[in-house]
Amino acid sequence: MNVKLIQLTASMILLLALAGCGGSDSTATPLDSDGDGVPDTSDAFPRDATETSNRDGDAVGDNADVFPDDPNEWADQDNDGVGDNGDAFPYDPNETMDSDGDSVGDNSDAFPDDPTEWYDTDGDGIGDNQDNNTGSTGECASNGNGINWDALMNHNCTQLSDYNLFQNAQDPTAQPNGSGILYELSTALFTDYASKYRFIFLPENSKMNYTQSEVFNFPVGTVITKTFAMPADTSERDGEETIIETRLLIHRSDGWVALPYYWADDTDATLTIAGKRVDNMQVTHKGTDLEFTYVVPKAASCTSCHAKSDSDSAEIIPIGPKARFLNMDHEYASGIQNQLSFMADNGLLEGLPDFSDIENPMAFNDSVDVTTLEDAQIIDLTKAYLDVNCAHCHRQDGAGAAGASGLQLEYQRAITDDVTKFGICKVPVAGGHQDYTYDIVPGSPEESYLLFRVNTTDPRHKMPELGRATIHQEGVDLVREWITRMNHAACQG
Repeated sequence: MNVKLIQLTASMILLLALAGCGGSDSTATPLDSDGDGVPDTSDAFPRDATETSNRDGDAVGDNADVFPDDPNEWADQDNDGVGDNGDAFPYDPNETMDSDGDSVGDNSDAFPDDPTEWYDTDGDGIGDNQDNNTGSTGECASNGNGINWDALMNHNCTQLSDYNLFQNAQDPTAQPNGSGILYELSTALFTDYASKYRFIFLPENSKMNYTQSEVFNFPVGTVITKTFAMPADTSERDGEETIIETRLLIHRSDGWVALPYYWADDTDATLTIAGKRVDNMQVTHKGTDLEFTYVVPKAASCTSCHAKSDSDSAEIIPIGPKARFLNMDHEYASGIQNQLSFMADNGLLEGLPDFSDIENPMAFNDSVDVTTLEDAQIIDLTKAYLDVNCAHCHRQDGAGAAGASGLQLEYQRAITDDVTKFGICKVPVAGGHQDYTYDIVPGSPEESYLLFRVNTTDPRHKMPELGRATIHQEGVDLVREWITRMNHAACQG
């Protein structure tokens, strides 16, 4: 027999045998990384089980995209039918346009084509900024020594001093009039290392009502002020400071209103509806000189953080005054006392339970060395930090895209209840970052999108989105330590 023929026959038999073993099985199951039933080759989001297609090619899945056929729009946070990118007021269903760019919507602007005017309180055809008598009865003209409650309840006065909230109109950091009370937070929102001076003013014979985990219930007439001052050096906050702005939250009969006042000099603060960019702001922090542009928010921006989570309207509420962050000692003229008990003892707060029932997170400030803390302390501190800095949006039923992201960072939420809600092995929603597969990778902070977000000033990714132009290094160190020490199972995929 021909030897070559024998070899050829043997080779053919071997190939047939391999084929019979499934070496070229055309029925092999295609790869489906996210288990959503759509093969990776056909899935626009192969690692996201909630999305499969992206018709308009804008990188936002069709299920989450309110405008799946418009590559320029994907979200409509106020449900007014106008996409957020084209909506001058994406959190206000009553406004969509701002023709004169003054941050007051055309529907509310008495002068929609004049960027220097927006209100005409007395209806005389002259804008309030030019009109010396902005109130129908001149209520913004402060007189006497008491708080100007009529003006607070009825008018957005041009000057902060019109409300007469402080004994010294040039110093909103001390000596409040009436029942005004200074308060501090054990863990606070970061704002470019600025000092903050917070006061609550309650109408006569009224009280705050205690709530366990959310912000207190405040009576109509409440005024909350927060003044931001930049120290020359953060190690000497009792020394030289420049007052930048004072923000008011006023609880009027139709809801809360937010008013920003900018201190151009040390004589008075002026209502700055359109916001203000303060260039060349400087501060020295732990020996490092920082220079940046500080941003006083426009009034419309306040809704971005203060939006009420369970409301479809532009209704806003306070963020900071919660029992857990007020549960700390403060030095009063009468001595050192817990802030909550002081408020209750002085008839300003009702419904205060036994202190054993009140949440009491550790206090966090820039002097805390996180490397010396126990694991339980790190977890507690990080939950408090993420709550006050991020959970006003990242919460159950939170407002806007953050509320729909699935990342929920409320302090009262136990991480073990659902680790993915705290970002652990959670795939970022569309619009994340191509270099990060998960919000948090246990044990690997540099692979975690959450750490990247708090450690960047890139407006496309930073968290919080508003309110800071610098990086809070101590906060970043805390989050990094938390992720590093995580002992959760490795992420799959």
